[in-house]
Amino acid sequence: TNKRKKPRTQPQLTKETLGLLDSAVFTRRVCLGITNGFLDFLGIACPFTLRFKLLMRQLFEAEYRQLSWEEKVPDDIATTWKELIAEAVKSECIFFPRCVR
Repeated sequence: TNKRKKPRTQPQLTKETLGLLDSAVFTRRVCLGITNGFLDFLGIACPFTLRFKLLMRQLFEAEYRQLSWEEKVPDDIATTWKELIAEAVKSECIFFPRCVR
């Protein structure tokens, strides 16, 4: 199939625009998109991305299993997501040189 990703309709988050998270609506689908949005082929950022995966797992546990993909997640979990996303945006870029000479 020739599926294409839809173009982004919102600006990327920066330290200056973190206030946009307050009005964001978090659903299971949005959280999954954020979790799968990290490209870390070598697993260098695994300790960080693992936290997103553990939060995603919470949404599939017994008490939240009845949530649909488009239903808003509870406020306590949405707050945790917002804090972790803010931490990701505030962290500096990590650079690993490919070789040392």
